[in-house]
Amino acid sequence: MIRSIKHLRGNDIAAKDGALGDVHDIFFDDHSWKTRYVAIDTGNWLPGRRVLISPQSVLRITEDDKVAVGLTKDEIANSPSIHTNEPVSRQNEIALADHFTWPRYWEEYPSGAGMMPVIPHLQHQPAGSAPQALDDDVIPHGDPNLRSASEVEGYHVAARDGDIGHVEDLLLDDSNWTLRYVVVDTRNWWPGKKVLVAPAWTRGIDWADQKLLVDADRDTIKEAPEYESGMTFDQALERRIYQHYGKQPYGE
Repeated sequence: MIRSIKHLRGNDIAAKDGALGDVHDIFFDDHSWKTRYVAIDTGNWLPGRRVLISPQSVLRITEDDKVAVGLTKDEIANSPSIHTNEPVSRQNEIALADHFTWPRYWEEYPSGAGMMPVIPHLQHQPAGSAPQALDDDVIPHGDPNLRSASEVEGYHVAARDGDIGHVEDLLLDDSNWTLRYVVVDTRNWWPGKKVLVAPAWTRGIDWADQKLLVDADRDTIKEAPEYESGMTFDQALERRIYQHYGKQPYGE
């Protein structure tokens, strides 16, 4: 099922033996756009703690976006402490994986390929030239690919020929925990609407300028099928979206 991250945030999350708190945020890998962690706000049950869990621990999400996980409250309480308002280091991730016996997802890239951050202003450096030094404010700390969904909401969206709107929401496919669409609100630029862009159609995220870079022109994005919160996703709708952008429909 396709779910809104905004609607998921703040909803109840329960362990096998009782309530844990609510969904605070999700962290996703900006290379694969897969959800790596769900951040839980434990509220009064575990004051002062926010906990990260892997989507592999989620048993189900109900129709009203309540989340059940296959962990006990003791497993959560004894998990490594993580500051979810700071970058998540690889050491943090190793500690979490070892505590919960989760697979280390980053070992999908044993050679390191695909794990470097997208820094758009460095992509067109002439061949053979000396490496360009990075300013301190663009050097990633922690895992350079691991990003908070709430951080990205509000980022400007840039088409090939200029700005077009801002990121309003991210839509999650809970069958595989991949972010399937970015909701783009175009109304900042003209009397517009909300439209969808798939991550595969982007050119990356410029973290320094807080922009999502889309590989389409403004008119194409502006004229895309309108998205309305809560609308039903079916094969006909997704085919229409993909065909508008000249792409092969998802799953076909």
